[in-house]
Formats: sequence, C-alpha cells, structure tokens
Amino acid sequence: MIHRPKLVLVALALTVAASAFSGSVAAQAPAPTDDGVPPVSVDDALPAPAAPGEIVHSWALSPAGSDDPNEAGNRPNLTYNADPGAVLDDAVTLFNYGTAQLTFRVYGVDAYNTADGAIDVTPGTDDPTEAGSWVTMAQEFITVSPGQQVTIPFTLTVPENAAPGDYRGAILASNQSRSTGNEEQVVILDRRTGTQLFVRVNGPLSAELAIEDLSTAYEPVINPLAGTATLTYTIVNRGNVSLSGTAVLSVSGPLGLGKQTLPQTDFGTLLPGGSVPVTVTVEDVPAFFVAITEVVLTPEGQDVEVSEISRSSTTLAIPIALLLGLLALMFGFLGFRAYRRHQQRHAAALAVAAADVPGSLDDVEAEQVEPQRT
Repeated sequence: MIHRPKLVLVALALTVAASAFSGSVAAQAPAPTDDGVPPVSVDDALPAPAAPGEIVHSWALSPAGSDDPNEAGNRPNLTYNADPGAVLDDAVTLFNYGTAQLTFRVYGVDAYNTADGAIDVTPGTDDPTEAGSWVTMAQEFITVSPGQQVTIPFTLTVPENAAPGDYRGAILASNQSRSTGNEEQVVILDRRTGTQLFVRVNGPLSAELAIEDLSTAYEPVINPLAGTATLTYTIVNRGNVSLSGTAVLSVSGPLGLGKQTLPQTDFGTLLPGGSVPVTVTVEDVPAFFVAITEVVLTPEGQDVEVSEISRSSTTLAIPIALLLGLLALMFGFLGFRAYRRHQQRHAAALAVAAADVPGSLDDVEAEQVEPQRT
C-alpha cells in the first residue's frame, strides 16, 4: 500500500469511518474515493523512486513464500481447509517499500458484509470473534527499516467447537501517524493493508440463498404504456458457505404481456449469514391492470452444489389515464342521455298542452257571427 501526501485525506476518511480496509484485502475492485484518488492495492507495482529528500510511506503485507519484493509472495491470500481443533503454522511477509523507518502492528481481523452487501473488515479497536480471533502472531508490533522486509510467523488455531463452513478475515499491517484536521485538531491516521484469510472448517456444508421481503410498487403516468415499477427485495445467505452469483429481473403483465427482462447483475459475495438489499426500477412498464415481477438467482459457490431459485410478486398496475378517459366518456354519454330525455319530456309536455285546448280561434269566431234562425 502506497501512502504519499496526496493520500492523506483518503486515510483520514478511512479512519473516521473506523473501517479502513484497502489493498489486497478488498473484496472487489477498488472504487475511486471522493477526491478522485483510487485506493492502492498491495498487488500493484512498486512505487516510483522517491525524489531526493522526499518521505514516502509505502508497505505491503502478503503470505510468506517469496524473497522477491516485486512479487510480494507466491500466494494471493491465506486459504485453509481444516478440521475443528486443527492448529496450523504459517507466516506473512511485511515489505517496507518507503523511505522511512516505520513501526507496524500486525494482527488478525474478521470480515463481514456491510449494509450494502460489500465486504469490509472490523476496525483494529474491535476484538475479533471468528477467523481473526484464531490468529496468533509471533510478534504483534515490529519496526522495519526502509527497503527491508520481515517474515512474521503466526499460528491459526481452529476452535474445537467451530461449526462447519466458511470463515473469512484478514491479517493486516497497520501504521498510525498524527495529522491535523480541518479545524486544527489532532487526528490519528490508522493506515493499514494486508492479505485476506479464508478458512473452511470441514464438515457438512449447506449452500442456500433466499429472497426475502419481495415487494413491487407501480407508479402510473399519463401514458398507459410507460409506467414505472420499483422492485425491492433482500438476498440472504442462509447456508454455511460463501456464495456469489447473478440475479435476473423480469416484469410483465398477465399472460406475459409486455414482458421486460433486465440484463443479469452480480450481487457480490455473501458470507454465511450475510445479506444485501436490492432496489431496481424498471421504466416503460405498460399498465395492464396487473404487473408481475420475477427474480431469478443463480448462485455460485466453491466445491458445493447450488440450485437456481426464483420468486415472484404481483401488484396492481392501473392505467389511470385510460380509466379517466373511459370515465369521461361515460359521464359524457350519461349527460347526453339526460339531455335527450329532457328534450323528449319537453316535447311531450307541449303535445299534451296542445291536446287540452277545446278548439281553434277561427272556430270560435265563426260561431259568434253565425246568424240566428227564427
């Protein structure tokens, strides 16, 4: 891990979050930080030569097995299959690539799924309770001169009562330094990097994913062929092995009308007991009175058989604009009918009034002028 002055803000942000986890320990490709500086992996090439007088803090921790600092170890991580109660001896190598003598704390931590499904490790101030607690370093604090490397033995002790399944953690090399914050306060920067730790405890394995809390909300618009469906659900690893995989979402009306299938997406790696919430919005969903959404998960696990799982949800997709149009037509028709009935009643009333008159005016006048006979 390379720490130049331009990375100070990155280290500060990681320290404030109390979850700094960079370098080869990261579970996925590192994303750029807020200031645009991407995290540096311990697997990256060695830093460029420092300018005269420049102080560079740069180090890496990797599984032991190579004396070549350009390779930083022959193994990408620490991986073990062990029985409950097993005691394993191994070592890590710490390389100081910088120009200053540094003192490190080397220790084990647990890994876990964050709220968004990513993988992080516990802060150095927390006591590990799983794989990280099984690590005992031969030397926890060590000082390494610039350009030098040190191999540190450790013992991994699997508890006698450890349940079968996958456990994940890391061994980190941490260096603390003082800095000044924006408000001139003293801030301790905990900069750390390391190597991942995978332990599979032998025994019966269970690979099981579940889709929980599945729901769909449909939001109609004026155009009855362009509504929006929002699907929310949670993927939960109910088994005892780590699982990754892909998810495919589809939305349709009754009998598959207007079906849309979204491209498959990766949902990352879920540790046993881990979960990840998912929210997907689908545009241009026709309002066919009913919207049917389906989620299909295709899990992947190491040395385990996993089956595809699916779950569906149904919600109302009312074509509001169409219904309003039909309602307007209905009211227009009823109004026209009422008007016609009124006209018919008025015409009938005039006809009745005309029928009640005894005779016409000409008949009356003729009767008055007719001479009287004697």
